Amino acid sequence: WAVGAYRGYFTKLLMHSSGRISEDEKTYIPETGILGTYLMVRFPRNLAAAGNLVPEISADPATGWTTSGLTFTGWDTATGTQSGMTWRSTQPVGTLGPRAFIRLRSGP
Repeated sequence: WAVGAYRGYFTKLLMHSSGRISEDEKTYIPETGILGTYLMVRFPRNLAAAGNLVPEISADPATGWTTSGLTFTGWDTATGTQSGMTWRSTQPVGTLGPRAFIRLRSGP
């Protein structure tokens, strides 16, 4: 295990977890919230990157996540190789139950 390979990692992890992050890091944090009456997630996507960022929704993260409760709403304006993607829940927030969660998963 090469400790030198992780130089600065724990400091950055601590800074990130306390909410003190750099402007560069902010470009990779998904924006979540309410879009009209729907739960939404908006995130940057490198158009040249291999692999996918998969949005998922859950009423209870302990029991599982699904993509079937989300719909793609569009791309933001592309700048170079970056563009933003927006996804929202298929059901209004009021019908999702007392709690709803949305996340991004890196996967195929």
